[in-house]
Amino acid sequence: MKTPATTVADVGDPEPFFVERIGQILLRHRLLLIQISAEMPP
Repeated sequence: MKTPATTVADVGDPEPFFVERIGQILLRHRLLLIQISAEMPP
């Protein structure tokens, strides 16, 4: 059972979801860039 505050936050404020997705995407790209730069000769 959800509290009213949780329901309002989940329905009315999608920003945390987008922030979490963007963070995951940036982290994945950063790991790929580190891997690529580590494999490239200087």
